[in-house]
Amino acid sequence: MSSQSGIVPSAEVVVQVHDFVASEGRALTLTIDASSLSVDVGATTKATADLDADLDAIASQQLSDVECQYLLLRYGNGGKLAFISYVPDNASVRYKMLYASSKNTLLRSLGGELFDPILFVNSADELTAAGWRKIVHSMDGAVPLTESEQNLRDVREKELYLNSSKASHSGQLVSDSSNALLFQIDPALEPLLAAGSASPASLISLEISEEVLKLIDSADSVAVEDLVDRVQPISGPSYHLYTADTGACFFILTCPSGSKVRERMLYAANKQGLLNHLKSNGWEFSKVVEAGDADEIELSELQTAAGGDSGATAPDTAGPGGSARLRFAKPKGPRRR
Repeated sequence: MSSQSGIVPSAEVVVQVHDFVASEGRALTLTIDASSLSVDVGATTKATADLDADLDAIASQQLSDVECQYLLLRYGNGGKLAFISYVPDNASVRYKMLYASSKNTLLRSLGGELFDPILFVNSADELTAAGWRKIVHSMDGAVPLTESEQNLRDVREKELYLNSSKASHSGQLVSDSSNALLFQIDPALEPLLAAGSASPASLISLEISEEVLKLIDSADSVAVEDLVDRVQPISGPSYHLYTADTGACFFILTCPSGSKVRERMLYAANKQGLLNHLKSNGWEFSKVVEAGDADEIELSELQTAAGGDSGATAPDTAGPGGSARLRFAKPKGPRRR
């Protein structure tokens, strides 16, 4: 159960919600004011005879890619009401936690029995007419899967499909395994992935796009202290093959904050298959690193593994030539309440 935020709707907000329930409106939005820690009533959408048109208008005009909100939606015959927590993937972590920890208290204050179903949605596409039909279909059938369960099932189904495709060509038995390479490699990328092709102090950044491993960027003369600056601009999950100036090779997986759960699972599920493929081509990695944002990469560990001076410490003051370049991932402090 989520911890409770302590945010309780005022009596005025409860009255406004009950007025909406008694009306024939299509939707009502509720938002949390983080500064005053209060629940505010937002836009009210009037109902037309066309639910599909109303849903498309709400999805396109009222839902943002970065702002959370609660949505009370009237649908179907008899004026059924759905309670929807809309928490987009790109919203800040603070707001995600605030909305998750306030939902149960809000439902109790408004009368949770009024709403069926109670949904969690993280994309405006899920509340378009087409997306709503999928939700209704899932309610009419089996118990709906959570987002994580659905994403995991999608990834495993993709693995099985790709493995079965390979088996049909090779005559091998189908194996549900993540140790095999589960995507194609862009032919233009193959020369870069050949053993010994990487020069010292080089970086190769890769992404999975449309089930194909493709090149994002490659660069030479990348010192270990410059690695974070080079990786930082890449917004989505990605693989990085870094060869230090000593010749040591590193495999790095980064999943920046804001990455979708589906993307995180896709890259994690395919990591070992890519590693095995590279090793079979002659790559030897001194260390495999997984990080969230690029600035979480432990540069000191890479230096040590690369054969650098393990006893050296990062300078904490700027020299005559400018600020110190070497970065170390610092422990994250507690989040502000």
